[in-house]
Amino acid sequence: MSDTCVTALLQASDNNHLDVARLLLLHGANPSTHHKVPAPWKCCVFYGDGHPHLELEAIYCAVKNDNLTMLRLVLSSTAKMPYYSLRTLKDIIFRTGYFREAKLKPELLVQYAEFFTAVCHTPRTLQQECRGVIRTELRKPPFDAVPTLPLPDKLKDYLLLRDIIPEDYRPPLPEEEEEEEAAEFEGEGEFFSYR
Repeated sequence: MSDTCVTALLQASDNNHLDVARLLLLHGANPSTHHKVPAPWKCCVFYGDGHPHLELEAIYCAVKNDNLTMLRLVLSSTAKMPYYSLRTLKDIIFRTGYFREAKLKPELLVQYAEFFTAVCHTPRTLQQECRGVIRTELRKPPFDAVPTLPLPDKLKDYLLLRDIIPEDYRPPLPEEEEEEEAAEFEGEGEFFSYR
């Protein structure tokens, strides 16, 4: 975390890099990190209020980028569910005219409504809460610490977020992305690529 409470996960969410966010979460990034910072902190002085700051949360950036997949990913990996922030985000979307200014598609708006209704009115399961606590308390990265725990493999997979991010997941390499993009632009007898 930087001295202004900016985390790598926040940067990934802010720049809409879903693969980077997945990779960070797989290796133990904690979306709740900035909630634990004691006030006053540089960001508290800068923003003129106490912790936490909504604009420093990865979930805020996910909504700002209209990326519901990122929002679900970050919240599924969150140790401490930020209900206050979620209610605030819901109000921003539906009570401030944000959805009109952002020109959200009706289907995305419906998905947001269903998502926030479910997450704000239904407490997390004890299983989800326990995963968050255990991942937070690990002294080493999850990939190193979880295999050494005296738990069944199914629970280890759950702690390693296998229900969210498949075991065979690997982010595409930059060369693979370029090849995929170039293939989309192949014309009749001509080859187009862009950078």
